[in-house]
Amino acid sequence: MITINITYYNEPHLLKPWYEFMLRLRNEGADVVCNICDDGSQLRPAEDFFDENVPPPNIRLFRVKEDLGFNSHGCRNLLMQQSFTDWNLLTDIDRSYPMKTILSIIALDQMREGEYYTFTSANGKGSHNDFVVHANDFWKTYGYDEEFTNVHWGDRPFLDVLQTEAKLVQRKDWTIVYTRHARDVQFVDTVEFTEYPDDNTLIHPTSKWGKESYRKSMKDYIARRNANVATRRKKKIINFEWEQVF
Repeated sequence: MITINITYYNEPHLLKPWYEFMLRLRNEGADVVCNICDDGSQLRPAEDFFDENVPPPNIRLFRVKEDLGFNSHGCRNLLMQQSFTDWNLLTDIDRSYPMKTILSIIALDQMREGEYYTFTSANGKGSHNDFVVHANDFWKTYGYDEEFTNVHWGDRPFLDVLQTEAKLVQRKDWTIVYTRHARDVQFVDTVEFTEYPDDNTLIHPTSKWGKESYRKSMKDYIARRNANVATRRKKKIINFEWEQVF
């Protein structure tokens, strides 16, 4: 059995395909559960979607009580903490997977602890922040560093550490539809608005981040934290209030 872990933020149009996919997996008897964490949505909470669409038993919903900018990596820590399976897929809500890829993961096909697995996107390139990992290997890193919440660059610090604990294996037979910037714009009552207003105040994308000196100082800081195991061991995760909706 595996768990698919997804974060959500005001995106019912992206949640709907996952909902339908999980219904299909359930109907086919697939041994998989989907954990969803709503990252403090205010406009379109995931709970509202499920008021209109009865959740199947293979979906669990968690909710962060406060809207914290770019807390998706904190949400990933929460989802992994609440997962009850050894193997976990961490992915974004704007991805989609062929059924054969998910069934191969569920079958634990050629998977072993001490390795973590990435996918091959439609253009033939790898995807970095969508991966399958054993819970033991994930927690050897002490999870995502929530020091970088509000930075929107938290995958890199985490993956740098994960690669010291588990071998990266790109599965060319596991494909993924990988869409960049699918979450930037939504339509509410036919009016377009920018989904992440705090983009302008944080690192991604800012004028600061365009400066090589700023990027270098951030990379140096990350390297120091990652190299210091005592610091990583002491860091607190789940620095926010949350609840399980169902």
